[in-house]
Amino acid sequence: FVPTFPQHSITQTPMSSSSSADNIHRTRQSYRKRQHLEQRRSTTNTNTTNDTILPTTISKNDNVKQQQQPFSNYHLPINNTTFPKFFTAIQSLLRQYTKHTKHTLFYQTLGNGSPYLTGLTLASIASTMLSTTFDMFYITIFLSIYHLPLKHYAWGSATYVVVGTVMNVCVAWIVDSIAASSSDDDDKEEEVVGYHDKIYKCVGKSKLIGMSGCLYAISFVAPFIIQSPSPERTPEETKSIWNMSHFVLSMTFYNTMYSFCNMLQSSMVTDQFDLSEKQKIQFMSSGQFVNMIVSFVISRVGLYIFDFSSEEKEEDALERFYVFRLYLVVVSILSSLLFIMAQRIMVASCSSSSIQTSTSISTSSFTRQPPPVALSSSIIPSTVTNLVRKRQRYKSKDSDIIQNDDDDDDDDHSNNNPTTNNMNHTTKTTKQKTKNYKNTISSYIQTKTSKINQFLWNNNLQLQKQQRKTQWIQQSLSDLYHHSNFRIWIGMEMLLESQYYFLCTFRRIFVYHLLYDDDDGMDETSWNHNTTTWMDESSIIKTNDKSNMWSQGACDWLLSSIYPLTQMTILLLYVPIRQVGYTKVYHILFQIQFWTSLTLLLWKMSSSSFFVLELQDTTSIPIAFFLVCNSVLTGAVVNVGFIFGMSDLVLEMKWKKQQQQCHKEQQPPLLSGMFMGMNTLFCRPMSAFLPIVTACWLNHVGLSATG
Repeated sequence: FVPTFPQHSITQTPMSSSSSADNIHRTRQSYRKRQHLEQRRSTTNTNTTNDTILPTTISKNDNVKQQQQPFSNYHLPINNTTFPKFFTAIQSLLRQYTKHTKHTLFYQTLGNGSPYLTGLTLASIASTMLSTTFDMFYITIFLSIYHLPLKHYAWGSATYVVVGTVMNVCVAWIVDSIAASSSDDDDKEEEVVGYHDKIYKCVGKSKLIGMSGCLYAISFVAPFIIQSPSPERTPEETKSIWNMSHFVLSMTFYNTMYSFCNMLQSSMVTDQFDLSEKQKIQFMSSGQFVNMIVSFVISRVGLYIFDFSSEEKEEDALERFYVFRLYLVVVSILSSLLFIMAQRIMVASCSSSSIQTSTSISTSSFTRQPPPVALSSSIIPSTVTNLVRKRQRYKSKDSDIIQNDDDDDDDDHSNNNPTTNNMNHTTKTTKQKTKNYKNTISSYIQTKTSKINQFLWNNNLQLQKQQRKTQWIQQSLSDLYHHSNFRIWIGMEMLLESQYYFLCTFRRIFVYHLLYDDDDGMDETSWNHNTTTWMDESSIIKTNDKSNMWSQGACDWLLSSIYPLTQMTILLLYVPIRQVGYTKVYHILFQIQFWTSLTLLLWKMSSSSFFVLELQDTTSIPIAFFLVCNSVLTGAVVNVGFIFGMSDLVLEMKWKKQQQQCHKEQQPPLLSGMFMGMNTLFCRPMSAFLPIVTACWLNHVGLSATG
């Protein structure tokens, strides 16, 4: 027995007298001596017995010390006699080390100590790998490698935006229909145990992470693998309908899977109603650091492989593009493995948590049987009720006949005449036959009525499910329409999404046309001036003085550092969000955007005339600062505020439902998918509006497809 002392009894005792200090010193010495003796006894026991060298059973009081120092109680005797046991000891230490690091580093860094949140973090890392690479390179590949004209790009963007918006609404309905299907399958746990939200979050949605992630990886790599560019392609072939159809189909497929994975993961976070705002901030900030590193590495490697300039020959550029396609395949395979790993972790954690909650609340089995009488008055038709009545009549008649038969048998036993015995024998046989016949008829009627009852019960359940789905859709749409905060949120998100996706679409083009120092300048090969347009030659960007322009390496570093800077800004934004709230952060963002845009406009108007962008005797630092600041701040606030805004809107809707005291079957359990679907229904067209207008304007000015 090792005496244990509480922490406050040793450290927080008053040290006013010398006797108390001596007593504390003696207790510490005695505790250390006894602990040392216990360790020596355990080591001697392991040396005398020829067992494997493993630590003894650890008491509950020493569990904390064992977690802090996992190798403190291990002693490795390396002798000539016990040398083979050394390898078994090393294996045991490695197992303990991996277990210790898994609990301390992996779970605490990814997911804030929860396996379910760890799986969500792994899924977000895989999505970051795919979205970062695709957003950085798809415009350049379609315009420079596939030679897609800007006019076809604009019309194709308008087409896939319309199709993608409809698909996003369908995706939102699918995400929320998982809740209804899981609730119908788990009604017995929902009625008795009462953990429907956990089953909906865990089992319903986590099983789709792996499959949807693999489809997302296929949609990521499909636009660059299906079509192979060739240097012998003529301009007439490049302007064919096949290029635009390939662009529309591939972008629709990618945007659909991107929206599905994004809605699925975001709804999993917003559905965590048991997490407070502080815990959500800790969870989201724990994965941002890993996402920042992953995005930086992915973008740098991609820019290094996709490094070909306009001076290079087209054959060399195509060879580099084939290497880049292999890189895209590797990225898609790694992301698919991460999605599958996330699904396995989440399903395992959800199954263990559901088993623990169900066994802790009740251990009895619950069966759901159709009510025999209540259904007959409301659902069962008149023919079935007549059959039930006939069955009851036959039962009453059978009981009367059996009773009469018993009376006759008693009378027969009283009579001993031989003539009467023969007559009684014949009557008994006939009565037995009629009795068996009536029993078979009654059993047949009983089985038929039970089958009819079960059939009608199943039909009633299906009708109730269909009615519940239609009522759920109508009620959800009406609730969203009457939600005032949701309307305000939609208006704000439409403006932010249009600005953010405009910068993401043309960021690389802006950097290389406004900051890049080309040796030959921007000659007629990169800028084709149309004489029929209303703009003259002075209205196009000129780079006569290139003393302040940047090199290609600096432009690549600028492009690859935007996403990591966004992740760092997200980490820094959690501090003001916890202090003043995310709504105040939105107000600050709008003020910064207004003043930076006004400053850049006044600076350009002071150096040149209006709508004339000449870079003579001017520095490129304000343009670079504007591009980086606008991209980083807008992306950070959009990504951070979306989760908090959706969570508050869903909670507000659930609070209104509780105030109205609606029936449980009439209101949907969760509305996160419908909120996100309606958000994309309005924000997706606005996100593509500015890129389409810009592409049409650049085509009108005379920018070629290679520029």
